[in-house]
Amino acid sequence: MDYTGRGPRPHTVRYQDAPVCAKDLALAAPDAFTELTWRHGTKAGPGDLDAAMTGRFAAFRVRPANRNIPRDGS
Repeated sequence: MDYTGRGPRPHTVRYQDAPVCAKDLALAAPDAFTELTWRHGTKAGPGDLDAAMTGRFAAFRVRPANRNIPRDGS
């Protein structure tokens, strides 16, 4: 919503980019994921002899899509 000069100014700033769901964001950047081992468990299996607990993680900066941005930056 742009200010047209009539009436009070809008109290919020709109996001410039269209919202993207988390699944689409993750699928668009497969190279951003890193495999991380955070501990060794107690039950070893046939494919995991040292019982390592691992997962693939990625960090993305996100904002809620259904909220407005406050003008004071908080």
